Amino acid sequence: MVQEINRKNIGCRWGIVFVVCCLNLLFSGCAVLEKSAGPDNGAGLYAVGLPSGDDLLGAFAPVFLLEEHQLSYNRIGTPSVRSGKNGEGEIFINPNLATFFVESREFTTGKATYTNLIYRIHFEETPKGLFPFHLSAGKNVGLLIIVTLNDKDQPVLYTSAHTCGCYLAFIPTNYMLLENYPERWQLGGRQSVFGESLPSILEFDKEQAGQEQVYFRIGDSTHRIADVDIRSQGEGRDEVHTAQRALRSSLWQLPFEDGATVSFFELDGPRKGYVKDSGKIFERLLISWWAFDPHVGEDKAYGAASETGTVFYTSLKYWNREASDMWEFADFLEFWGWRM
Repeated sequence: MVQEINRKNIGCRWGIVFVVCCLNLLFSGCAVLEKSAGPDNGAGLYAVGLPSGDDLLGAFAPVFLLEEHQLSYNRIGTPSVRSGKNGEGEIFINPNLATFFVESREFTTGKATYTNLIYRIHFEETPKGLFPFHLSAGKNVGLLIIVTLNDKDQPVLYTSAHTCGCYLAFIPTNYMLLENYPERWQLGGRQSVFGESLPSILEFDKEQAGQEQVYFRIGDSTHRIADVDIRSQGEGRDEVHTAQRALRSSLWQLPFEDGATVSFFELDGPRKGYVKDSGKIFERLLISWWAFDPHVGEDKAYGAASETGTVFYTSLKYWNREASDMWEFADFLEFWGWRM
């Protein structure tokens, strides 16, 4: 009897250890290891060329500081096509050429009209592995940064999300009217965003309007935003990796052989609107069943659902799917508590 009880106790202990390990692996997928080196930690600097004239997309283009950028999957790349099986076009991200996919789009709320400057970038992959374990591991992953300008072309809000709609973050600026903040927003200090510490407000020097840029630090492997700050325009550009610009719409017509083009996204079937070859096996196993979405975590087109075939939702609660659609930006802001 004593031996049987001991065996049960040992089995129970191992069961607890197994559950703890699984939870540790799950939550470590949303974590980024802290770096102990200097402020930039040797990060690679990626930016488009300095703006000229009335080039708003150039003037407000984010600058990216990429950790461990010597690893190809940490470099901003370019969605490209190569010959695959049976000569068909195969999508991949070329890490040797950086491209920002951009678009300018107006939207109107009950109070005012704003302009969104949209920037989309892509990486080869978030690597698979156990130590560390990344919940979002998969290929052809991407990141969106949206800069919202008021009617004076002043940046009032920076919104970021991965191109799966996950890891949503808002960072307002000191051009945002106090009456437009969500209730209980903590001005000053830092905010916790899925385990990352980000500023709760960006303070521009209003006397130096147009002379500053926002720098986004991108974490190793996960491509999570690890920090955001403002610096003088052109700071550190002696060692910059210059990115080219392309229209967001060009992602549907990537050049292939003999003048042919291939879409970065699936054009029909159950995965219509999703980035080709962007499956997220761990998110499907651990999240899809309670989020009621077999494609949860998969990167997708950013656009009107009626055209792309998929909703760019930012809330995992299935009943909030349309209400949290990031494309319908006025409704999206209202859903998340902004009163702009």
